[in-house]
Parts: sequence; structure tokens; C-alpha cells
Amino acid sequence: VMLGNKLWNSFTSHFQLEILPQANHFKKEGEFDGPLLLHHFRKHVNPSTAVGSSMLKDDLESKDLKEFGQDLKKYHTWLEDCKTQIDREEGDSNYKEYLRCVFRTYMTSTNKEFREGIKDEKRKWVTGKLAKTYTYRDLVANGLLLYNNEVASNSWEFSQSVKKTQGSGSTTSDDKFIALLTKVDQLEKKIGGGAVPKEPNSRGKRVPTFPPWTFENPDNPLEMIKNGKTYKWCLKDCHDNPMWCNRP
Repeated sequence: VMLGNKLWNSFTSHFQLEILPQANHFKKEGEFDGPLLLHHFRKHVNPSTAVGSSMLKDDLESKDLKEFGQDLKKYHTWLEDCKTQIDREEGDSNYKEYLRCVFRTYMTSTNKEFREGIKDEKRKWVTGKLAKTYTYRDLVANGLLLYNNEVASNSWEFSQSVKKTQGSGSTTSDDKFIALLTKVDQLEKKIGGGAVPKEPNSRGKRVPTFPPWTFENPDNPLEMIKNGKTYKWCLKDCHDNPMWCNRP
């Protein structure tokens, strides 16, 4: 259930509305079932834009962190989205170059201490000192650790546009990101699944997500009280679709 909720909340509100009519395929006793939701996503949903896997792999092998404003989190999100599309076209076991690609992209960082840490990690990989099960996701976890340490000490260099909005902040979201990747890895082994993409809007920000009840109004009341708050059935242009809203 916990994984199911995480996967559901990773979808945009538009995508949630699109698949909500098929909820009986991935809900049990009113709760989202993680494996079923992931399976439904992979088997019944096609990407909104089809991009050739060859082009995606070329992009993977030439990506520079400056394209993400030296923001490692943005690169990681793009990486998982790219992997998901390649897996859909070729299968999740055919392309084996993710680790090499991540090493290469990490080395385009303008942060010297980070590059030195990645060089040391790559040296261990090349000389066989890392476990045989070591994957690009292990490298991502280590990269985030180095990244967060430098951000916390204000020594990480962002591009100007990112630096204005980036804070040292908590690493809770990073811990959740790594934990979710681990869960997805486990599910892939059971049902052959792939990672679930998070779709950014046109400005690169996450589109807000809402619980399913927000869009449900079978009896058509204009007002209701839920969790101690008063909600009105909103038909205004502040939302893409009619929904319960507690704004004034």
C-alpha cells in the first residue's frame, strides 16, 4: 500500500484522471496496490511521445550536468525517465551502459571535490573492488551523498538560475527517492517492471497531485466537510478539471 501511494503521487493530476476509471485493476479494498499499479502502468499505458531508443541512448552517453544547471536531482529524474522509455522499447535487460553513462555525466560537474569522489568510485569499479551486483543506482545513491554534503556546506556550484532557488535543506526527499528506486528494483525482479516516470510541466516544476476522492462527486453536492475542512465543488478555471477545493 505504501509503495502504491508513492507511485500514485508520482503521477501528474492529468495522468491520475486518465487512469482513474481503470482503478479496479490496481486497487484492493480501496487502497492502491504497488505491484498492480506498476504492472498496469507498464502493460496498458503508452508514452505520450515516442522517442527512438537509439536517440535516447545517444543522449544518455553525451549528457552534461550543465544542461541541468549542475543540479544532480534534476539529472537523476531525467535519467529514470529516459531508462523507462528505453526499457519499454527494448526490454529492461538489453541496455547495459547506464553505469558507464552516469560516471561520464558525473565527471562533467564543475565541483572539484565531487569529481574526485567519483574518480575514486570509478577506480574501484574498474579494478573490480566493488560488488558484482553494483549498478548505476548504487552510484546514484553515492553521488547524492557527496552532492548533499557539498550543498549543506554551501560549496556546491549551481548555475545562476538554479542557485537562486536551491537551498541546503533536508535530504528526506533524497532518502525517499533512493528507497523508491530500491522498491522498484525489487518489483522488476518479480514482475519485470520498470521505473515510473515523473512528468514535469512545461516550466520544469512538478505538477501538483491530488488524492482520488478530490475528483469524485457521484451525488453532485456543492459542498462537503472532510477532515474538518469545508470543500466546495469547484468549476472555476483555477484547475484543469472540476474537483473539490477549499480555496476561498
